[in-house]
Amino acid sequence: MISPARNLFGIGVYTPDEAARYARVTTRTMNRWVFGEGESLPVIRSQLAISDEPAKLVTFLDFVQILAVRQVRLREKKFPLQRIRAACDVAADRYGLDYPLAARDHRIYLFGPKDNLKLCEMVIEVGQNSEGHERLVQLSGRKSGNVVMNEIAEPFMSRLQFGESTFAESYVAWEKDGRKILMHPHKRLGEPFLPSCGYTALALWEAHVAEGSVENAAEAYGVEKADVDLACEYFDYLTGRDAA
Repeated sequence: MISPARNLFGIGVYTPDEAARYARVTTRTMNRWVFGEGESLPVIRSQLAISDEPAKLVTFLDFVQILAVRQVRLREKKFPLQRIRAACDVAADRYGLDYPLAARDHRIYLFGPKDNLKLCEMVIEVGQNSEGHERLVQLSGRKSGNVVMNEIAEPFMSRLQFGESTFAESYVAWEKDGRKILMHPHKRLGEPFLPSCGYTALALWEAHVAEGSVENAAEAYGVEKADVDLACEYFDYLTGRDAA
């Protein structure tokens, strides 16, 4: 059994409800995509799937991969989830990349007509060819394993930040006028926070609600009004109409 205090620290851990809120999907969707439902398999390989951790927890890398899945599903709801799952399995089994949707050097792309994702397949970057160009290998479909051209491939996601690690180290959840809200597994336990003042977005948003105004919240916490404004805009975005 994993000790949460020792073994889960630093990887960013969320409950399914929390992760669903930040990813702007329903809790049921989060559970189904990360853990599976009934006879349906998970879409991604959860970071804690190989552990005997009894609680259903979503890590930062799980969250980043769910963002990629959500982006595809928003663009074309009929894009088969099993195709994403199969591509992730190939990436892990053939190329040893367990979390391909969160990786830097092995990014996952779509291959095919942009106006019909149902006809698209998935490819993965596996290095460079002799000319120094990205080498993309198809993961799904009948031609799995064939090399394809990267000019017709499109990245799944943006706003990821990388350091020395293979995988994403932080995510820019919201940004405006030079201020950012970041999600970083080593800071604030992965909860969205504002580097400009150090407070979590949730704390500033709740202060706005409790104090009755942005100005009062800023004064109570000793931060700039722009920080509270940013937190409020972020939570408006999380609950907006286009949230899945």
